[in-house]
Amino acid sequence: MLSQLFSTIKKAIGWLASAALKGITMIGNGFKSLVVNSMSIDIFIRIAEYLPIGGWLEHEKLDIGGENSVHAALMQENKEKLRVILRTASASEKAIHKYLLTENLINSSPLEEALGISRNNPGFLKIMLAAVKPEKRLGLLESARWLGKPFIFGLMRQGAKVISYVMNALPEHDRFKFMGPLDAHGNNPGMVLLRSAPSYSDVKAFFQHYPQEHIFTYLTKRNDRGQTALMNLLAVSSEIDVDDSFEYVFNLVPKKRRKEFLDFHGQGEKLMLNAYANDRKGVKALLRKNGIKIPKMTKKEAQKSCKDLIEEWKATEKFKEKFGAYPLIVLGLEEKNYTEGEIKRAYHVKMLKYHPDRNKKENASKKAQKIASAYEFYSKPDVRKNYLGR
Repeated sequence: MLSQLFSTIKKAIGWLASAALKGITMIGNGFKSLVVNSMSIDIFIRIAEYLPIGGWLEHEKLDIGGENSVHAALMQENKEKLRVILRTASASEKAIHKYLLTENLINSSPLEEALGISRNNPGFLKIMLAAVKPEKRLGLLESARWLGKPFIFGLMRQGAKVISYVMNALPEHDRFKFMGPLDAHGNNPGMVLLRSAPSYSDVKAFFQHYPQEHIFTYLTKRNDRGQTALMNLLAVSSEIDVDDSFEYVFNLVPKKRRKEFLDFHGQGEKLMLNAYANDRKGVKALLRKNGIKIPKMTKKEAQKSCKDLIEEWKATEKFKEKFGAYPLIVLGLEEKNYTEGEIKRAYHVKMLKYHPDRNKKENASKKAQKIASAYEFYSKPDVRKNYLGR
């Protein structure tokens, strides 16, 4: 009986102590908020240099535009002010993250704004990342947005110096994770970079950090248009010389896997067609050296072939939307080039397995219809055009 009484009293004391601590914290935070918001940020910073009020700045109220003092320092282009603000903002890493990610009324955070000006003025972005422990930087950057997309897609537009700084600011084991997001069209950051007509130094600044053991998968990833990273690179204006960039990325693929790389989804032939269409001599020479040979054609013929390829990619995506898989996959084939005979043979093998006359399972008829549609996709060009709404 006495033990139960003591236990009850102990719990009551614990509850009262906890409530008292919360009350003291609330009063303390209220006092901090009163102090911080009763003066200008410049005056607060001067006082914070002499008094132990570091960490109080997290109680700062946002202005009418939803901005904090970091936004203001960026607007004033005042790096020293930014350093002092982040030094006195909070003793809490979590609060620093919140401070850098606070979005104003137009959904722009200080980190996003710093990225936007970093090509010409990278200092602000450097100061922000330096204020965060290296092991916490990936979490910060993954939480940041750029025009509604993951932060890294904005980074791809800022040039070699900024890309190199951010990549090197991350611990080596975090860089691979940072490079992985996809945008709404299935593009990874490497595709976006290569499609933006980058310089050789831009390409190297990013791709040199990609782990060798994962580079094959990264470079054979296809977006919603069926394009790989190197196809994106060759899609830039024919007036821009991309030979050096193409060779650098191509040489990242281990020699023993280059044939497999070029065979993937007929990538080698498609790259060569594009090289012909845009008269990219260096790319043609490199592909020939690695075994890709197609009949010579005029620039006009190559451009028409490229246009047909793009339409085929679009049609395959429409097929996938309707049936849940690409037509080659439905036929039991891998994503690479096949002859008409090989596709026809795969069709017959699949139909023998699922034809309703042979297979009495409930879903066999539905599978047979899907297989027939996949075969028609490749054997009847007019059917393929129907997927494009023609």
